[in-house]
Parts: sequence; structure tokens; C-alpha cells
Amino acid sequence: MGDDSEWLKLPVDQKCEHKLWKARLSGYEEALKIFQKIKDEKSPEWSKFLGLIKKFVTDSNAVVQLKGLEAALVYVENAHVAGKTTGEVVSGVVSKVFNQPKAKAKELGIEICLMYIEIEKGEAVQEELLKGLDNKNPKIIVACIETLRKALSEFGSKIILLKPIIKVLPKLFESREKAVRDEAKLIAVEIYRWIRDALRPPLQNINSVQLKELEEEWVKLPTSAPRPTRFLRSQQELEAKLEQQQSAGGDAEGGGDDGDEVPQIDAYELLEAVEILSKLPKDFYDKIEAKKWQERKEALESVEVLIKNPKLEAGDYADLVKALKKVVGKDTNVMLVALAAKCLTGLAVGLRKKFGQYAGHVVPTILEKFKEKKPQVVQALQEAIDAIFLTTTLQNISEDVLAVMDNKNPTIKQQTSLFIARSFRHCTASTLPKSLLKPFCAALLKHINDSAPEVRDAAFEALGTALKVVGEKAVNPFLADVDKLKLDKIKECSEKVELIHGKKAGLAADKKEFKPLPGRTAASGAAGDKDTKDISAPKPGPLKKAPAAKAGGPPKKGKPAAPGGAGNTGTKNKKGLETKEIVEPELSIEVCEEKASAVLPPTCIQLLDSSNWKERLACMEEFQKAVELMDRTEMPCQALVRMLAKKPGWKETNFQLFQIESLAREASTGVLKDLMHGLITLMLDSRIEDLEEGQQVIRSVNLLVVKVLEKSDQTNILSALLVLLQDSLLATASSPKFSELVMKCLWRMVRLLPDTINSINLDRILLDIHIFMKVFPKEKLKQCKSEFPIRTLKTLLHTLCKLKGPKILDHLTMIDNKNESELEAHLCRMMKHSMDQTGSKSDKETEKGASRIDEKSSKAKVNDFLAEIFKKIGSKENTKEGLAELYEYKKKYSDADIEPFLKNSSQFFQSYVERGLRVIEMEREGKGRISTSTGISPQMEVTCVPTPTSTVSSIGNTNGEEVGPSVYLERLKILRQRCGLDNTKQDDRPPLTSLLSKPAVPTVASSTDMLHSKLSQLRESREQHQHSDLDSNQTHSSGTVTSSSSTANIDDLKKRLERIKSSRK
Repeated sequence: MGDDSEWLKLPVDQKCEHKLWKARLSGYEEALKIFQKIKDEKSPEWSKFLGLIKKFVTDSNAVVQLKGLEAALVYVENAHVAGKTTGEVVSGVVSKVFNQPKAKAKELGIEICLMYIEIEKGEAVQEELLKGLDNKNPKIIVACIETLRKALSEFGSKIILLKPIIKVLPKLFESREKAVRDEAKLIAVEIYRWIRDALRPPLQNINSVQLKELEEEWVKLPTSAPRPTRFLRSQQELEAKLEQQQSAGGDAEGGGDDGDEVPQIDAYELLEAVEILSKLPKDFYDKIEAKKWQERKEALESVEVLIKNPKLEAGDYADLVKALKKVVGKDTNVMLVALAAKCLTGLAVGLRKKFGQYAGHVVPTILEKFKEKKPQVVQALQEAIDAIFLTTTLQNISEDVLAVMDNKNPTIKQQTSLFIARSFRHCTASTLPKSLLKPFCAALLKHINDSAPEVRDAAFEALGTALKVVGEKAVNPFLADVDKLKLDKIKECSEKVELIHGKKAGLAADKKEFKPLPGRTAASGAAGDKDTKDISAPKPGPLKKAPAAKAGGPPKKGKPAAPGGAGNTGTKNKKGLETKEIVEPELSIEVCEEKASAVLPPTCIQLLDSSNWKERLACMEEFQKAVELMDRTEMPCQALVRMLAKKPGWKETNFQLFQIESLAREASTGVLKDLMHGLITLMLDSRIEDLEEGQQVIRSVNLLVVKVLEKSDQTNILSALLVLLQDSLLATASSPKFSELVMKCLWRMVRLLPDTINSINLDRILLDIHIFMKVFPKEKLKQCKSEFPIRTLKTLLHTLCKLKGPKILDHLTMIDNKNESELEAHLCRMMKHSMDQTGSKSDKETEKGASRIDEKSSKAKVNDFLAEIFKKIGSKENTKEGLAELYEYKKKYSDADIEPFLKNSSQFFQSYVERGLRVIEMEREGKGRISTSTGISPQMEVTCVPTPTSTVSSIGNTNGEEVGPSVYLERLKILRQRCGLDNTKQDDRPPLTSLLSKPAVPTVASSTDMLHSKLSQLRESREQHQHSDLDSNQTHSSGTVTSSSSTANIDDLKKRLERIKSSRK
């Protein structure tokens, strides 16, 4: 009691430090009341507790700690000196609060961290939270990730630095703790909400299943741009303004202030730089100068591997650039020139502005090398100089470029003008001043009068681009001496130009339908995915209203939503509100040509419609190479396909121009999905039917679809079709015919499965089916208007089960919680049903094995079965079994063709098969088994089994058992009757069919008779060049054996048998 009275008399700050928990609890409670009463944030009272706040949050008593956390939160919120405690308090929260079992403590700890961010101490908070990710306690790691996620969600990516978080994400995804992986997934989804596709490159190497799950979650996110919901103290006025707008219902149209814009995140900034100079081979500079081109190629390839890193560390690259420049300028091997240009491209892309110091040294060399006309070299040089331009400014390289403009080579002049045009697109009125514009216009005006048309066209394009960038007022003074015809040409080119910043050409922008979304550059990262909600705000390059989704197909994923699309609540397009995705609008043919020209060699575009088929074929090969080297995420699929539709066109008579197999074989799932989407949409476009050659176009596109299905990587195309089917069924605006065509493509792929099953990645296909069944459970699938979707799915699964058997259950490795998967249960049911059917037949006699063949078996299966039967017949041990199976098979399938199995066999083998089948037929039809009991001694009997490839010297019965002469006598009797050699009258003999068929149906030939007919035809064709010289002796010798006794010589019987068979000819 004495102790109690002592601490009760202590001041508040001393109570807070007392060793008794009751004293500390009382101190925290009193401190909380004091904090709540202080109205002035600069009051000196705050400073008294400056060194105690850490103790508030790290108290060892859980009950007392809760009260301390409450007091600390109020302190941080109201005290002007609270920022000084950020590091120690947040560190205490991470180590002593986030590990507590009570949820209330964790919530208060998170709120304290967020409050420090609000008072503009975000960097210090983030630093401590990132340190917490290295803690060994999973609870602390999970809480730190959750705090970072909430901070990003509330304050946005402008306040929370994303790069350090993204850097540790792959490590978090590898954690052994499921709770850590799950929280990492949540924060990855939140980050994607803010920066979109810029997050993809840093996560490209995580587990494929995890990446697939992320993709599924990313697709569900709204396309509208996210906004912060919490603001820093310095932004409180903005917060009040936003609340006022929301209360007035102006959120969709108000647009907000510039401070509320989401920052454009560049994926490049999120990557870690890689040092490559020290990794060059030690003999690189020797090999690059070697006389043998193979050694120079080896040196360049070593650089090519290193520059694949998307971000390179700064360093002294002068010697490397000099070596590459020399190859580009002087090497006579064009393949090495292209490879060196590619290396320069990689360096420029990886170093960006750090490469600018080398730009002036290589630009003239590259421009002068445009004298080389090989398309692959031209393309590589274009890519290199374009990448280098982005590392510097037009001002810095203007003298070098203008100097090359006076070159006499028309190709160099053309490519230089085209480079200037592409460079102008990156400029603005401020970065293209009159002082820079004047010399370029003067040089280009010379080119519009050039004798070469390609030079003139390139100059017109460059001048038109300049006109679009700076306007007529700035350009007109330099065009005073240009005649009206050429001036109109410049203006026409200007109208077609699409600037990098998103401005549309004049005429194209006026068209409300069939106009493209603004293009994106590699540096824009996720900016292209951001919606521009304030369509009335005077911001540069606003997105225009997108057309309504066409009924020809489902919306595509990953496309930027525009106002008027699915992301805008104020649009009249009601269909757009039903889905988060939109259809890529149809591009005008001019825009398609421009987009295709940007990624294809110019000569490729020019010669696609050449009258010489060899030139067209060469261009298509260049087209193929360009597509193979293209970044798949940037591939303008619609533009490329429509360019092919125009030139060479679907009526191309030389079919070599659609036989480029590697295009389809190398295409990824995403590319194939977009391609199939475009082709099917084109097939369903009703406007094609109105064209003069509409039907020819549809047939050609249909043929192209078939080729894509057959020549593509079978795993990728199956996956693409499954995803496309899922999207089409989800999209309410999608035409049912679109889904039907997708399913027809799937059915065609199912028919190919017997030949492709061993080449596909079955684990991945089953994962796609699992995702499909997750989106469309059995009950939901049954609700579809058509039964085709569920039939398609069942057919696919049934075929896979039939081909793989029980082993198919071993291919569910990519599915998490596969025991809960509807797919596994479905496969198990299918396998059980299949095994039940197989088991019910397993007890039947071996001789009826042929009846197990399903009537709808494929031709390949039938051939395999017959081959197995004839293999048994040709073996000594299984002859009888094989003949019995062949008899059963011919009886069941009377129209079966076994001629291919007999035509290459010996005559004796054919006769042997015929006799064996007749004996079996006589036994089955009740004629009685031919007796084998004789008086011949075993020494006189010979046993053998005929083989289909050699003549056998002796005869045995079909089971390999020894037989007596009476058997051959009986067979001889039958043969004599068939040849008309017996003593009975011709009219008294029963017809041949009565011996081989049931009495009830004497007029119908048995399956064995048909076999006999086949055998006879084969023998006639084989022996038509032979002639019998035993005609006169045959009747006599035949008559002498009618009363043959059991002592007759077996060799004599065999000879007589052969002569009788010969007489049948």
C-alpha cells in the first residue's frame, strides 16, 4: 500500500517510466487526457513527452501497451514536434507491436505509421517498414507489408516510393510462409492498380503459377485511374476541395487538381542496373578485329547477350561504342553490320541519357550505312538510330544529320528524311524552335524536288510532321516558294501524322468511328493505361471518346480505357458499363500503313504488291523476320494483318506467301489470342460481304485460320483459344457467333490431339482449363443459351483422358489446392467410368478381343490393331489366337480393308490365312471340327507356322499342334469341290457360300468370302505372269487321292495341294 501511495504522488512523466505496470498504466491514461486537452500544436507541453513516446509503444505489459499506443497516436497527430520521434517510434512499432497477438495492438501500430506519413515523414516510415521485411518473425513481415499496402492505397504512388517495394517483391513471393506470399500478392495487386504494366518486367521471373494468379486479379481491377483517399498536412485544402466535389456529385466531371494526378511510372526506373563492361570476354577487342568473320561474329554475340539486360549501369563505354561503330561503318559482312547495330540499340536503350555522350560519334556512320539496301540491315540501323535519338536531343545531332542530307545516294537521303520525320514526332513547339527548324526545312525542300520518288515522299512526310508539331504559323515562312500542289501534299502528310504525345491528325481526329487509341512509347510505362476523366480540361493529348464495342468479338485485355468506354460513368454507352474491357477500335487504312511502316522495313512495304512473285516472297520473308524480332507487347497486330489483307492481299495466287511456319510457331499465347481475335472478327464483319471480292476474302481468312491452328505451337494456340472462349462468354456485348467460331477452332485442335499430345505442355493446358472451370462452374456453364460450351469442354477433357489414361492426374502440378479443383473431380469421374467399361470386358475370351474395338475408332487405331493381329498369326505361339481375332474382326466389320496387310506377304501365307479362316468358320457354323485322329505316326507329322515374309517348307495347324494327313485330305476334298474335280454332278454341289455362311442367309456372302475374294485378287495379280503346265495331269492326279488312306505320304499330299491351288487360276 505504501508503494501505491508513493507512485500516486509522482508527476505524469515519471509515472510513465515507473517500474510498476499500474503506475505506467495510470501515467499513460493521464498523458492521453493531457494530449486531448492541448489545443495548440506548438505548446511547450508536447516537448515534455518527446523522449517518452517510444516507451509508450514498446511497453512490455500488453494491457499497458494498448493504452500507450492510444496516447502515442494522439501525440503524433497533434504535436508539432512529433516528427522528431519518427524513426525510433516506428522501429518500436515494428519490433514490439507487430508481433503481438492482439489485433487491436496491430491496428493501432498501423495507424501510428500512417499518421507519421500524414505529417510528411513517409520516407522514414517506409525505411523502417522495409527493414522489418528482413525480420525472422513472419508476423512482423506480414504486418509491415500490410502497412505498406494501406499506405499506398490511401496516399497513392506519389507519396509512397514504389521502387524499393517492388525490388523486394520477388523475394517475398519465394517465402516459405503462405501468409507472407498471400500478403505479397495483395500488395502486388495494389501496386498494379497505380502503375499498371510497369510492374510486369520486375515480376517476370517469379513462379509462373503466382504470376498467373496475379494476372487473374489484375484483370478484375477497374480501368479508371485510382485517386488518393488521404492527404498530407500540406494537402489538406485539396482534400477539402475533393470532399466538396464529391458531396456535389461532381466526381466524374470535376477532374480534380493537378496535385491529384497519378504519376506516370516508368518501368525502367523500377529495374536494377546491371554492370556489363567487366563481363566482356578478355579477347573481345582482339576478336572484333579478326580477319575471320566467324570470330568477329562470336565477339558481337557476346555483347548481344549482355545488352539484353534492360537497364545498364553507367560506365566508360567509349571503347565498346568505337568498336561497334567500326563494324557498322566498315565491315563487309551485312549480317555482322546488323548485329553490331543491334548491340548499339541495346546500349542506347539500357543506358538512356547516359549514352548521349556517344551519340554524335555514331549517328553519321549509321546514316551513311543506309546505302545498304538489305531489309534486315536497314531495319537494324533504323532501330539503332531511333534508340540513340532518345538519349540525346535533335539540337545536339543536327549538324551531323544535316551534313548527310547532301549525300548523293538516294537511299541515304530517303532514310535520313524518314529519321528526321520520326524525330520530329518526339518534339514539341518548345523543343523545335525556329533556329533549328530553318536549316532542316531548307534541306528538306531540296529533297521534295529530287528525281527519286522515295526521296520526295520521305521529305514530304518530314515537312508534314514539322507542320503538325509547330503549326502553320511557324512553318509557313519557310514554305513561301513552294507551289500549291506540293504545299497540299505537305498538308496531306501532316493530317496523317500521329505524334508521340497523343495528338491526332486533323482529319483522323474528326472521324468518330474507326479511329485508334493514342500510341504509347516504351518510356511511358503504365501511362497508357490511365484514364483521362476530365475530358474538358486543357491537358496535352487527351484521349478521345472510344467507339462502342463491336458485336464481332469480345473485348481485349490490357487496353487503355478512354472516356466514353468502360471506365467512364457519364457515358451513354450502356454496354461499356457491363464489362471492364473494351474492344480495340478499327484503324483506318492510313493509320494501319503508318503503324506497319514504323515496325517494318520500308522496302518490305513497297514491294509487297510487286508484280514479281519472287520479290513478294522475299518481302514476306523480311516481314517474317521483322515480326520475329518485334516486341510482342508492342506488336500492332491489327495493322499488320490489315496490311497483309491489302498487300499482297487474300487473293495472292502464290501460296508460298502464306506458308511462313515460324511466324505461327514462335508466336506467344498473347499474340495468338490477339491474332485469332482479329481474324475471327474479320470473318464475322458483315461489311466484307458487300465487297466485290468479299467471299474470296472470307475463304482466304478461313484458310489462314486453319494454317495458324496447324502451324502454331500447340500449347500456345490451345491456351489462347481457351482464354478467348472465356473472354467471349464473359463479354455481354460479344456475338454468339464469335464464341461458336472459337469453339470450332477448339474442336479442330481436339481432332489433332492424337498426333500432338506428346508435344503439348499438358500441365499448362490443364491449368487453363482449371481457370476456365473456376470462372464457369458446371452449373453456370449449363445456364448458357447454347450447349456447345459444355460439350466443347467435355469433348476436350474426354479426349485428353482417353489419350493419357490415369497418368493425366499427374499433370495437375500447376494448380494450387488441386483437391478443391472441380477439374480433378471431373477427371477422376471420367477415369472411373473408362476403367469400369474396360473392366467389364476383361473376362471375355481372348478370341473375341477384336470386338473390343469401338466402331468409331480412328483409322490409326484400326491399323495398329490389325497389325497386332497379323503379328500374332505370324508367330508360332499365338497363331490360333490371331486367326480367331481376325475372323471375329471380319465378321463384325465386313467392309474392313485388310489388303494392305496381305499384299506384301507370300502366296503361301495368304493361302494359310484363307484356310485358317475357313476352318474357324466351319467350326463356328456347326460343321464340326475336322478330326485330327489318324494312324500316322508322330514321326511322319511336321509342325510349323507360316510367316508373312518368307515361304514355309511345311505345314502345321493354326495352333502349332501336330496334324495328320486326314486333315489335308479333308481340305483337298474342299478344294476339289471348289474346282469342280469331284465325282458329284455340278448341280448337286451346294453353293460355295453355303459352306461359309449361315443357312438362314445363303444369298449373303460372309466376311470370310470377302476375304477369300481379296486373297484371290492378290494371287491373280501376283501370278498373272505364270502359266500352269500341269493341266492334263491335274484331273488325273486329283482323282487318285479320293480314297487316300492314312498311310499316304504327307509330302505327296502337299504337292498335290499346291497343284490344285494352281489350277484354280
